[in-house]
Amino acid sequence: FGAAIDRAAFVIGVSDLLTPTMQRCDVVLPLSHALESWGDAEPSIGIVNAIQPAMTPLFDTRSDGDVILGLMIAMGLLIVTLSIGQLFRAFWAI
Repeated sequence: FGAAIDRAAFVIGVSDLLTPTMQRCDVVLPLSHALESWGDAEPSIGIVNAIQPAMTPLFDTRSDGDVILGLMIAMGLLIVTLSIGQLFRAFWAI
């Protein structure tokens, strides 16, 4: 895998940890920790639940959902000004 990264012209990493792989990237988009992020889960078939952040982000990071939304907006694929937290709250009515 490392050899493939070295052959790439430009590498973007997305992670909440600065691993050896992330250190080889040209740009790293730091993610918030799971305790700082919105999400949802389906622990068993048919049972779904919302995951709320337990704390505000400690550093200047974004959740994976906010990174994807930001990239989609920047590419003109989505016209929305909501954060992933606002979208989750609206979807789950919380």
